[in-house]
Amino acid sequence: MSDTYEWQNNSEAMFEALVKRSPLPMRPMIKKSLSKAIDGMRGDSTQVTEEMVEKAVHESTPKPFVAQALKALDGLRTVS
Repeated sequence: MSDTYEWQNNSEAMFEALVKRSPLPMRPMIKKSLSKAIDGMRGDSTQVTEEMVEKAVHESTPKPFVAQALKALDGLRTVS
């Protein structure tokens, strides 16, 4: 994960919730894949939005696990 992220609204809490809900041995890989997806979306910007985190789930999570991963975000979204 880049140290240059400027987390918007609750995006950092959403990111961390996704990593925390992952099995311990998978956390480094999950964090890396989410970060890579976010980096691809943000381009030259340093801002990370809640929408980007949610899109990163769809891009980096195997389809059978997307719904389960999105449950980690329940109650954390502040932007609709």
